[in-house]
Formats: sequence, C-alpha cells, structure tokens
Amino acid sequence: MRIFIKDITEQRKLEAAFKESEKRLRMITDSMMDVVSVTDIAARYQYISPSAERVLGYKPEEMIGKPALFYMHPLDAPRVAAVIQEHLSKGLPGRIVLRFRHADGHYVWLEAAGDLLYDDEGRLTGAILSSRDISDRKAAEEQLNNSLKEKEVLLKEIHHRVKNNLQIISSLLNLQSAYIKDDRDLHIFKDCQNRVRSMALVHEKLYRSESLSKIDFGEYVRSLAGTLYNSYGATQEQIRFDLDIKDIFLDVDAAIHCGLLVNEIISNSFKHAFPGGRKGRVWVNMKEDARGIDMVIGDDGVGLPEDMDIYNTGTLGIQLVTSLAAQIGGDLTLDRSNGTVYRIRFNPQK
Repeated sequence: MRIFIKDITEQRKLEAAFKESEKRLRMITDSMMDVVSVTDIAARYQYISPSAERVLGYKPEEMIGKPALFYMHPLDAPRVAAVIQEHLSKGLPGRIVLRFRHADGHYVWLEAAGDLLYDDEGRLTGAILSSRDISDRKAAEEQLNNSLKEKEVLLKEIHHRVKNNLQIISSLLNLQSAYIKDDRDLHIFKDCQNRVRSMALVHEKLYRSESLSKIDFGEYVRSLAGTLYNSYGATQEQIRFDLDIKDIFLDVDAAIHCGLLVNEIISNSFKHAFPGGRKGRVWVNMKEDARGIDMVIGDDGVGLPEDMDIYNTGTLGIQLVTSLAAQIGGDLTLDRSNGTVYRIRFNPQK
C-alpha cells in the first residue's frame, strides 16, 4: 500500500481568497444603486443584481434566462439589437440610452454601459452591464424642451405682432400722404414709410426663419431693395442693383441698424444720384473676417458735393447714416472718387 500525501494548503488559501473576493464583489453589486447584470452572447440574463427589484420592480430570479430585448420599449428594441450586434462584432464596450419596461407596466429610462466578457481561452461569452435610472433627468430634459418650444412660439408671435404693428404705421403714413399736396412733405412721408418698412422686414424675416435670433442679411437686403425699387418707381434697366453678401447672419439689433443704413443710403441714391433718367448702378457688399464685418454701400451716380461735411449737415438722411454707424460702433468712411460709396467697418460681437 502506498500513501501519497499532497500539501494543498496553498490551494485552500486560494479557494478561500477567491470565495472572499466573490463575496465582496457580490456585496458591492448587491448594494449598488445601479443595476448590474451579466448576459450570455444571446443577450439572455445570467445574473442581475438585487437593485433590479428597486429600480425595475422585478426580482432577479424572475429575469434570469430571459432575453434583455424582451423588456425593451418596442420603439427602442431594433436600435438596441443593432447596437448589441455592432459591439459584439467589433469587440468594443458600449453605452446606450433606452426605455425598459417596469414590472408595473410603465417604462423607465436607463443609461446602460457595458463591456464584453471572455473565457480563459479568449472566446466571447457575453457581456457585463451597469444600468442607471435616468428617468428624472429625461423628464427634466423634456420639460426644458417643452419650455423652449413655448418660448419659441411666444417669440415668433412677438415678431409677428411687431411686424404687423409696423405695417399698420406704414399704412397709416401711406393713407395720410394722399392728403399732402406739397411735394417736399410727400417725400418726407415716403422716407418715413420706407424706414418703418425696413424695420418691419427684419421682424418678418425673423418670424419666418428657423432661427429666432439671427437673420440671413443677404436675403433681407434683397427683399428691401425690391421694396425700395417699387417705392421710388425705379427699374433695373435704369439702375442696376448688385448684391454681394454671403453667409452673413445678424441678430435683431444689428439687423435693424444695418437695415436702416442700407435703406437710407440706397434711398438717397435713388433720389439724387441719377438725375434726368441717368443710368447707373447701386450695390451692397458685405464681408466678414476675424476682425468683424466690412459693409460697403454705394452708387456710381453724380456724387455728393465736395464741400459737404457728412458730420455737419442739415440733411436728415445723412445724419441718420452717421448716427446709425456710430450706434453699432462702426468706423465710417466716404469715398467720392466715383459716385458715393460708404464703407462701415464694425464688429457685431461688441
């Protein structure tokens, strides 16, 4: 008889350490607020922490062996299945937000983060996931989105009403002008009417745009020019209009100031630059760079008198040009070498 004696002290110690480690891990997962789960490669639950009952209403044993997709919201299940397949094929960890059916029938928003599990031979066996209840966060996000939508509707209504009120003022000026016999007074009324229209057009563009804070200024100027052509009875055959404004978006305050500048300068061109049916052109160019916006508005007409000081004149239109340029912090220069060309350099961010 042979008796073999083998010292298994180290083996027993390792087994005890493993059990102790497993016990501690289980204590951690059992006490977590998040739901920890392990699935096989078919996404069936193999383990789920006791927190599932607190978060999802199910006892862990009720979920063991069932596929995770069984609990998903019907609208989320295809997306979740696609994400699972993608991460399984690429062998990468993942994160997803989904709706999970609670035991009482309502859906809980979960944010799940997972990683893949492999056996000792490197074969994929499943995944481990940590899922957090974010229902309160999603409810707050939805409330915030609803609040933003309500404010957008309110802001649109404000722009719409301001536009309508300005159009009423313009119409009243037009009706009143029918009783004016003096040509000079009639021109004053027409100028006032065009100024009101230029402001109303800003609010109309904002009301119709997707953005309630900025407007496409090139599109605005094109519409404003059409209004001015009609107002002064000008034609493209006599006075050509050139526009070079690309991707310039201004907020309501800058748009109103710049719109009034365009209105005043182009109106002056129509009234004074081309006497006796003279032909020519007017233009509005805008370029933006890191320093700000360079706006050029001009005509190739007869030009302003050489001795006219634009900062000391009794002409209301020119007074408005210098005043509006100052209000936007613009650097205004005037070129009289070939017609009348105003250049306003300003920074809309200041």
